[in-house]
Amino acid sequence: MPIYEKIGAVILAAGESKRMGFPKQLIEICGEKIIRIVVMKVLNVGFGDIVVVLGHMAGDIARYIDDMIGIKIIVNPRYREGMSTSLIEGIKNLRQDIEAFMVILGDQPFVSKETMEKIIETYYGMERKPLMVVPTYRGLRGNPVLISSRIAKEIMSLRGDIGARALMERYKAYISYIETQDPGVVLDIDTKEDLEKALKTFKERCVDLRTG
Repeated sequence: MPIYEKIGAVILAAGESKRMGFPKQLIEICGEKIIRIVVMKVLNVGFGDIVVVLGHMAGDIARYIDDMIGIKIIVNPRYREGMSTSLIEGIKNLRQDIEAFMVILGDQPFVSKETMEKIIETYYGMERKPLMVVPTYRGLRGNPVLISSRIAKEIMSLRGDIGARALMERYKAYISYIETQDPGVVLDIDTKEDLEKALKTFKERCVDLRTG
């Protein structure tokens, strides 16, 4: 039985990695592909349902995770239209009884398992459940973001290369921000410079990268 039976996870890994020049999901760090690190870490959290959304070079990426039990791999045929289409496909493929879901970016392998758990525990610990729980690091807003299924229908109307951030202004009074000590929440790997920065920041973390 998953620890968080009613909490789902949507891993967005469909992008074309235009700024990097090759698929970020297939970059190898600490002896493992980024996509496999992200999925492995999510599996270790104990989500009730996990959907991985692929798009660009889906077949090449899927072969690094298709042996992992407990995930659903789907391909977004509209991935070129932007991140919103992948988010929508992910939500559509979650179980209907999921009450909240975490949106996890496929290019953030350094977010710790403990941070994901803290986000979920913050949601469960509040008497009035927030519509979103958003992590911050040194005051900077980051990812992953936990979203209540109560606003899933509104997400279905999003368009273009935007994620849940589009709804943050509308629901700012119903968002819970939690400060973390995890720089991984603000480290996207979009360019080779980003990758070098991330590896430098986490050079001591290779041993536990896949588990926390």
